Amino acid sequence: MSLKDKTNRIFGKYDIVFPVIIFLFCFINVNKGLDITDAGYNLGNFTYLKGLDGMWYYSTLLANFAGWLIVRLPFGRYMLAVSIYLRIIRGIFAVCLYRFFTKRVKMGKMVSFVGIILSLALCWAPAYGVYHYMTYFLFAIAAMLLYMGLSAESESGKRKYLILAGVVLALNVFVRFPNVCEMALIIAVWWYCIISKEKFGEIINKTLLCAFGYVGTLAAVFTVIAVTGHMGDYIQAIKDLFSMTDESERYGIRFTIRNLIDSYTCVWYWLIPIAIGFAGLIVMGVLFCKLKNKSVKHNWMLAAGNAVAVAGISVIYCWFYKTELFDYNFRSYSSMYLFSVVILIVCLALMVYGLFSKTFDDLEKMLFAAAVVITMITPLGSNNSIYAVINSLFLLFPLALHVSVKFWKKEKTLYLGTGIVALMGFYIVQMILFGCFFTFREKQPAQDTKVLGNKTITGMETTEDNARLLFDVKDILDKNGLNEAKILTFGDVPGFAYYMGLKPALSSTWSSLPSYSAEKFAGQLKGLEGMIAEKGEKVVVITDSYLDEAGKKQDILKEFLKKYNYKEVYSEQGYIVWLTE
Repeated sequence: MSLKDKTNRIFGKYDIVFPVIIFLFCFINVNKGLDITDAGYNLGNFTYLKGLDGMWYYSTLLANFAGWLIVRLPFGRYMLAVSIYLRIIRGIFAVCLYRFFTKRVKMGKMVSFVGIILSLALCWAPAYGVYHYMTYFLFAIAAMLLYMGLSAESESGKRKYLILAGVVLALNVFVRFPNVCEMALIIAVWWYCIISKEKFGEIINKTLLCAFGYVGTLAAVFTVIAVTGHMGDYIQAIKDLFSMTDESERYGIRFTIRNLIDSYTCVWYWLIPIAIGFAGLIVMGVLFCKLKNKSVKHNWMLAAGNAVAVAGISVIYCWFYKTELFDYNFRSYSSMYLFSVVILIVCLALMVYGLFSKTFDDLEKMLFAAAVVITMITPLGSNNSIYAVINSLFLLFPLALHVSVKFWKKEKTLYLGTGIVALMGFYIVQMILFGCFFTFREKQPAQDTKVLGNKTITGMETTEDNARLLFDVKDILDKNGLNEAKILTFGDVPGFAYYMGLKPALSSTWSSLPSYSAEKFAGQLKGLEGMIAEKGEKVVVITDSYLDEAGKKQDILKEFLKKYNYKEVYSEQGYIVWLTE
């Protein structure tokens, strides 16, 4: 009986267990973390969507509306409720992915379960980054629809799923404009058609079906934007998006590609022993195949060879730790980043093997091609480099485990398969621990302090220092009667608007970002000055050490603070609250 059959026999009667565990795993750390950068920034954008800067409003249009809707669901004013809603969505997606792998692709339940759990553990970005997760989910859903379309028995089924895949990819463009690159997923369809030896006309037909869904959806959404009178605003937003490279090269395509190359090549030092070790395991496998029929100690040889493979990978793992490929500080990226890059390279190598191996059918090979495309395309248009790929392993890692198990079962690659599975096993344990303990931008070990007197973050827990900071700032607002004031945040402090429940004074709460130009900053400050003069608008200003750096925006803000006699009323942990006299 094969490993897959044994696993299915053990867990077949309890098929509900794995989906339940997957769903519940999504709720680890559901009430942890009060990050005042990305988490608070995204929630503030959803809460005060009308005033959001046009560039980000339109370039992440669908994600903004999804976030706007979520914060307006019952109890949506509470951060904990929003966290629960978002994790429910993540859990539903993960369970559907598990069902797809086990029911459609016929992968082993244990392989699918472990692969999905690991991908969830590596969701390092805050759940509130809706445009991140919608991008990853829709990309994976499109790949699943392509699989269903290509495997459908009826012509109507094929047409339906291929068109739907195009629809999903087009919607993803409105989640985040750089997702327009995801049309490259059609490469997976072409690969399937080529290896299936389909006629050229059939390849064109499948391509046109996908294109029909894609172009039709783009046209439909653009029509809605035009009819509502916002097409000019949308075009201007996209122009502003491309002009960001004038402010910072980190948003440019050249920087993105160069950064990706650097990310993958930075681990060559650790890849050498893996390559040597795997080559040795291949030689062992060849010798085993030649000697097994001549030896009466076949089982002993098999056990000894596997033991050598596991021992060798264990030694390499210990060497990895000694040479700082990773550590056990699960509050930090240092525990996972470089190790993940190494594993990503191994996974991509497994996908390439799968593309040409006779072990897998054509539909599986289509998924392998899709996983490669997703891995290559996901980081484009993002300044998060390889982190974006690590955050989106929903297809790649389960498929890589699937190939690994097939390796394990083949005699000629027996010991190599054992080595790969052992390496994956060490990585899985390491990354699940990371997923259980990591909270974005909160590195202190204790995250068990609640912030009193703030309804928005009721039930959330954070570090003691962060809790004290948020309590102190809220206390200042209460004592000075400023709970109806507007807030201007400058530096890595955009979350204060959401946490304090104050409407942003500008169109961006993260005004220090290069994407928010100095000219726009100056123009909106002038408008704010008019409101102060005409309506007596009260404005709270919160900054961090970024204000002390040299820069055009810093000079503009300092002039504003001086003009309206702002004074420091609070200065702790590098954060400063400014109030006017």
